[in-house]
Amino acid sequence: MKKNFLFLTAVFVCLVFSASGWAAASTIVGIWSVPIEAGKDKGKERSHIEIFEKNGLYYGKNVKLNNAPANLLCRKCKSEKKDQPILGMVVIRDLKKKSDRYTGGKVLAVENGEEYDCTVSLVTPDKMKLTTYWFWGSEDHYLTRVK
Repeated sequence: MKKNFLFLTAVFVCLVFSASGWAAASTIVGIWSVPIEAGKDKGKERSHIEIFEKNGLYYGKNVKLNNAPANLLCRKCKSEKKDQPILGMVVIRDLKKKSDRYTGGKVLAVENGEEYDCTVSLVTPDKMKLTTYWFWGSEDHYLTRVK
């Protein structure tokens, strides 16, 4: 009887800790690897974006650029971001958590200076889907969590 109690207690403790591990990993907060999506380097790592929460909204800023100088400026950006450093720039803004998705956000494409509506959802704890929208369609982008 005592052995059964100890066994059940051990199983319960394991389940509690594994569930809390999933809960901690089931957020978009963290650092994500952004792949190159076209050309000869397709699939290679392009940059890292750090997703963070502030006042109930989620934002993403560039924290690492691969194959680009650290002092690269956003020449095609508009308004206050024009000619500002891309490294450290907030490129995802105003995402709101709604159930298992993050909606209502904007993402800045520094290549062309355009801003698009976006939503984010977790495919797995280590894979995130960022969907961008424009008036005639949408496009999915997949980022992986940096460990």
